[in-house]
Amino acid sequence: MRFWWVLFVCNMTYSVAVIIIGLIMWKHCPHNYNSIFGYRSSLSIRNIETWKFANTDCGKRRWKIGWVMFVATALVQLPFYGSSEKRIALLAMAIAFIECSVIVHSAFLTERALKKNFTEDGKRVDSDHLK
Repeated sequence: MRFWWVLFVCNMTYSVAVIIIGLIMWKHCPHNYNSIFGYRSSLSIRNIETWKFANTDCGKRRWKIGWVMFVATALVQLPFYGSSEKRIALLAMAIAFIECSVIVHSAFLTERALKKNFTEDGKRVDSDHLK
């Protein structure tokens, strides 16, 4: 039982961390790009407009994803209370793998949004260009 609680808390903590980091990126984007915090890619650091767009987009995504992961993790892990340690460990590893995959996928979605809204040199795509 104790093993289940340890892994449950670890998995829930990861979801809470994603929620908090997403909220910080979304609402309190660093004013200048840096190597410590924020969404960094070659396009996102072209200029301050791409930097703010990328952090806002990625932050919103991760905030939403964090809440989905929080609820899904609880709902998936609760029925396994009292299961064997091996089964709980495998479940926790599967949850961690899925959560990490979702976070990595959110970066690809943010990069796609950047490319849709900005040219390679960081200029915003005008609406006439899209027609």
